[in-house]
Amino acid sequence: LPAIADVRCGLCGQCIATCPDGAITAPEFPAPPETNDTPEVAAVDALLMQKRSVRSFTSEPVDPETLKTLIDVARHAPSAKNQQDRVFLVCTDPKTIAKMDRAVAESLGKMLKILNPFTRMLLCGLPVVRQFGKIAASLKGLVQRSRAGESVVFYDAPCVIAVAGRKGNLLARDDAVIASQYMMLAAQGRGLGSCIIGYASTRASAIASYWDIPEGFAIESVFVIGHPAASFANIPPRNPAEVRQTKQNDA
Repeated sequence: LPAIADVRCGLCGQCIATCPDGAITAPEFPAPPETNDTPEVAAVDALLMQKRSVRSFTSEPVDPETLKTLIDVARHAPSAKNQQDRVFLVCTDPKTIAKMDRAVAESLGKMLKILNPFTRMLLCGLPVVRQFGKIAASLKGLVQRSRAGESVVFYDAPCVIAVAGRKGNLLARDDAVIASQYMMLAAQGRGLGSCIIGYASTRASAIASYWDIPEGFAIESVFVIGHPAASFANIPPRNPAEVRQTKQNDA
């Protein structure tokens, strides 16, 4: 087939995905995986429901080739307008992970000083401040344990990964979280455990200097991956889903 040049093309790859003969290519991107097997529905459902947030890991490192494969899976995650404007930041050095752990904890400690009981009383009308008040005692204990030498943020995980998005992109956080979930589910399928680290992503400025982040990008999502210290035999119960329909518009 002749090359097709159209300024309207967003390089989404849909034409490649739907062509049964593989006659369409996009030289701008790396070649897609050769396999295109569709997994059994039950297997996919089981993978999703079995995914746990793991906070206890063995000391065994994550194989570099496995990490490479997980990132390759994650780069296929959807992104706004197919911009694929994400950068994967990887840290497997235990000393650096320990430093980042303490940095996040100390950043939370500073937040506790700013949003002290008196300040929270003055700003109690703000929902975010009221919510913070509910976890203030827990955060205080977290900071104390960190200063005692405990890994309270990354749980002694052998690998910390952050996904950075371009500043100014209103959907950068969505793009990063979706890619993170792809990577964590791919890890689950390989017997690895993972956990999203909300404290690290909300205090990303405390750990940004530890990575070589491209100009114009900022950390949007942080998570850990490693070999679980314990196995999970069952799927835990969950509350029934609350489902509501749209309101009827009589106008």
